[in-house]
Amino acid sequence: MVIYLTIEYVYGRVNFLNNLQKAEMQFENLKNEKDDSFQPLNLIPPDVKKLFQTEEEKEKFISYIFTDDINLQKLSVQYFSYYMKYNDIILPFDYLNRVLYLFSEITQTSNEEFLHLLIVLFRRCSGFESPMQDYLIKQNIQNLILPFFPHKNVLVILGNLSINSLTFRRNLLNHDIIDNILPLVNLDNSDFDEAVTLLNSLVFYLPDFDFSDFVDSFIAAFCYLHSLYDDALIEKCEVIIKAFGDYVYSDKRFLDNFLQNEQLDIFISKDLNSNTVYENILDICISIVDVHYDVGTNYLVSKGILDWLGSQLLSDSLAVLRNCYQLLFEMLKNVQELADEYIKSIFLIQAIDRIRNPITYKLKIEIYKFICLTFSSASTSQVEDMLNEHVFDVIASNVRLFDDNQENWSLILNAILKLQPMMYHPSVKQALQKLEYNDEFYEWFQEDLREFADEKLSDEIDMVCDLLLQNESDDPDIDSN
Repeated sequence: MVIYLTIEYVYGRVNFLNNLQKAEMQFENLKNEKDDSFQPLNLIPPDVKKLFQTEEEKEKFISYIFTDDINLQKLSVQYFSYYMKYNDIILPFDYLNRVLYLFSEITQTSNEEFLHLLIVLFRRCSGFESPMQDYLIKQNIQNLILPFFPHKNVLVILGNLSINSLTFRRNLLNHDIIDNILPLVNLDNSDFDEAVTLLNSLVFYLPDFDFSDFVDSFIAAFCYLHSLYDDALIEKCEVIIKAFGDYVYSDKRFLDNFLQNEQLDIFISKDLNSNTVYENILDICISIVDVHYDVGTNYLVSKGILDWLGSQLLSDSLAVLRNCYQLLFEMLKNVQELADEYIKSIFLIQAIDRIRNPITYKLKIEIYKFICLTFSSASTSQVEDMLNEHVFDVIASNVRLFDDNQENWSLILNAILKLQPMMYHPSVKQALQKLEYNDEFYEWFQEDLREFADEKLSDEIDMVCDLLLQNESDDPDIDSN
């Protein structure tokens, strides 16, 4: 099942053993209690802790919620809360309707333990994209849980339901949810992570959501959040930078204010040993280039981004490396002159070394795109050196990487055409001759490319054909080895 961004997704599952220990604590006050435990686990029989063995077992625990026995009701809620902490299932709507009813009834009593159990179940049900999210929203769950704001699980539920729902998000924003969140955005507050992540959920990109009525509120909130970054410990920095990654992506007005206030500076300058931080800084930089093209690229260069990338390219994180090469590629698309800088900074040689070693397919794709574009964008004076470093051989031998990315075929063709102005140079002639004897390239070019390529590539294909034919006719006896 594809799971959209949720609080659980962003921060991972709570350590199970820690949760077992927390679960033994007495739940004292629902509005102020910050514990995320969902039951005293000693109430659950050992066999209930197992995964569903049969459909009958599942139905049995569903049926408990419809009894008048509060202990069986609790057991049902505990059972599904426990199971859904680690597995995604969709509960029947009549079950959800029953627990909503029980919640509304119990709020009139002093049974805080059961209220807590139900709130945790709502958290589980809202924690991944499913019909349950829509059902909870339609049943106006916010009216039931907002009286218990800012309980930790209430913050989580509001965030989960805000991500994919236009109406739910707008309703919260219209009721000044940002003003209510900000007092919780304090580095000493134990609910800091949940509060910032709720803010993150509210600003998360959602197609067709218009931020116009809330731009000033979000900008003020994120300016305040930015002011905390310098004093924050690494775990808090990870939460903050993740929120900023979505903030600058969701609306150009947020990005422009981010740039106007030079908010990138502290993110780059604060040295943190965190791949999460680095990955999200790279996301922010990619957004800057995607929106502002050459101006955004030159802005990043002026901030020393190339030196910063040099250190990130030594990372052992695949996500960081993918983002590095994606950013280098996007910058080069907008400012072709960067190609020579990439070569001088050994970015290209590093890429050649990486692509020759076992790496993931997604990372290999990003590196290959980067290599192709760097080769075709470099100045003519760099071509011979790149040939000597076997850059062109790597391009020719990896054309199949784009079998599922045919929109990138032009990158390969343009790399080949880079040799055209120098085709009479001995090293270039030899490279072209070797290309004709490369079985992988020949099969791709003669069969797949001609059969499946878009019409807009026809000119490039014809030019490559002419180049290869001309090279063969000019010097057919050149050694292909």
